[in-house]
Amino acid sequence: MAAPIPFHNSLASAPEAARAAFPAVCPVPPVAQQTRRRGVRWVAGSFLFCPCHLPITLTVLAGLLGGSTLGAALHHYPLVAAGIITAVWAAGTWRGLRLVRAARACTTRVAAS
Repeated sequence: MAAPIPFHNSLASAPEAARAAFPAVCPVPPVAQQTRRRGVRWVAGSFLFCPCHLPITLTVLAGLLGGSTLGAALHHYPLVAAGIITAVWAAGTWRGLRLVRAARACTTRVAAS
């Protein structure tokens, strides 16, 4: 059986006792790693909606949505669809880069401490 963590009535000593009992294994907090991974996934996902792939994206969407109301709207308003796809790409890329930068700032802050 493990020895209990010593606890004092002072609130300041409780974190110190916890640090002594559980030393840090990784200098980067898991939250920063998860944030960076989530940001990379956002950027990779938004790559599918990249405007340079617009002809391919519109063709795939027209094939998938053919015969439906959305397919008819895509056929009659391709420029609106292109604008929406471009906005989705820009928003996804912005979100992903923002998460990656936030993780980098958190990692830098931890390393400086």
